[in-house]
Amino acid sequence: MKKILRNAVLSIVLACGINPLYAGAGHDHSHAGNGHSYESITKAEVESIAEKQLSALMNDQKIPKTWSKADILDAKKKQFKYSTEWLVRFYNTRVEDKAKQIMYIFVNLSGEVTGVNYTGK
Repeated sequence: MKKILRNAVLSIVLACGINPLYAGAGHDHSHAGNGHSYESITKAEVESIAEKQLSALMNDQKIPKTWSKADILDAKKKQFKYSTEWLVRFYNTRVEDKAKQIMYIFVNLSGEVTGVNYTGK
């Protein structure tokens, strides 16, 4: 009888695996960092990310250096068709083309730049 009981317990342990037995205090089931869930970044963080993106565009000579003096108009969360993202607007009076005086930088809620344009769309 003991042999049968021992074999049954051993079978259950092997079937369930041993790793769950080691979950202790401090163990959680969050999925932060793997794309399943995350905490939204703050307005200050998104402004910093957008400023770094603006600098990178200037360093790559994709936009003129006059953008280094551009002011942040605002940083707001905006709901798009499939997601909510931060939209940061920069204003540069030194650009002659009025249609290109405002640059829009899109940042997802986890802090990744997803786009840059002059239309905000």
